[in-house]
Amino acid sequence: MTTSYTPKPNSGIAFTNKFKTTDKQPSFVVQSVTIGGRAYKGAFWERTDKNGKPFITFIFEDAVEVELSRHEQAMEKLRADGDKEPERGIHGENELAK
Repeated sequence: MTTSYTPKPNSGIAFTNKFKTTDKQPSFVVQSVTIGGRAYKGAFWERTDKNGKPFITFIFEDAVEVELSRHEQAMEKLRADGDKEPERGIHGENELAK
């Protein structure tokens, strides 16, 4: 997602989640917002309480930790698929060896 919007300190922008297929997936996603010098990713869910009143729930996670976790999960999957050769870098070295 690209936009010409430049966020001010401690602010950001949320985009509609165009890939949402179930209520468990967020209604809006925040690619990056910087708060206190740290980058975060976030998500918002539109909900309705038992009386029909709408409200929003949200979560923010450290962007670096999210990316590291995704990378670790991908590496574990590669290791579990042991019969597959790991991707090679542009110079031919084994990416898992780095």
